[in-house]
Amino acid sequence: MEKSKFGVCPLFTFEKIISGKWMLPVLRRLEQNDGIRFGALLRCFPEITKATLTKQLRRLEEVGFVLREETEGYPRNVAYRLTDVGHEFLHVFNKVEAWCEIYLADKAEREAHAAALAE
Repeated sequence: MEKSKFGVCPLFTFEKIISGKWMLPVLRRLEQNDGIRFGALLRCFPEITKATLTKQLRRLEEVGFVLREETEGYPRNVAYRLTDVGHEFLHVFNKVEAWCEIYLADKAEREAHAAALAE
């Protein structure tokens, strides 16, 4: 049986952390709204189910990107915020996103140039 590479191999760990359709959009929303409640976060993504959002938030807690804060009393108030590690990840991700924008612009330019040569 193969030993898990999570937590051992940096690239495998990175891929496992960001996997999931909603992982990055949820992180972005948490970056914009520090201390956002579950219901408000759910309303930000009309296409997501409660179960899926719960799963993504639990995963983000598990890897240390998100802190779940629960207040006593009724009704129970639960809010989510990014940890320092989560904020640091988004700084890195912003650089990756900027590179992707440059890459896509360059790709479009190359395709336009190739189309012009084909005419």
